[in-house]
Amino acid sequence: MNRLLVGVTGQRNPTTKAVTHLISQELNLININMRQPFHDVLAAVTGLTSQNAALLPATQKINELKCTVAAFERSFFAAIYELNTNYFTDVAALRLERSIAGFTETLQNIFGGHVISGISRPAEADFIRNRGGIMVHVKHGEGWPDFHPLSTNATDIIVDSNTLNLNDRKAIADLMKKIDTANKEAA
Repeated sequence: MNRLLVGVTGQRNPTTKAVTHLISQELNLININMRQPFHDVLAAVTGLTSQNAALLPATQKINELKCTVAAFERSFFAAIYELNTNYFTDVAALRLERSIAGFTETLQNIFGGHVISGISRPAEADFIRNRGGIMVHVKHGEGWPDFHPLSTNATDIIVDSNTLNLNDRKAIADLMKKIDTANKEAA
């Protein structure tokens, strides 16, 4: 069975999370979040669970640190990248290797691959592409944020959140078809 590997990049907001969840559900993909180490540290700082910490808005003030979630996140990522530029891709690679190790053969047949969210650097997108994966860029509003340059890679897919209706079955089917076609081209 050909396993899909789909990377998702976009602004940190509910729409990007919804697109990632949609892709995961529609294609039976296991979600790996490239930002999970940050969520774990944020949880430790705030006393929340990692899942609840991931839901904090970027503007939320962290009283213990006297800064916002966004400011802490920028500092966290800058410090990690200064120590090891490959840290997040190394963690994702390890999680990819171990993700279905304990599954029964029946569950392994249901599993369609992985969707990796939270990608924010070109090297992380290359990590996906170098493993035969494709990138889905979720565009919000006008233009692109600095960390999320529009790629010219032929197999990349652009999802315009301004026009995608997540409740429209035809639009969802069209997106899944684009992913399938791009995956075949990337192979």
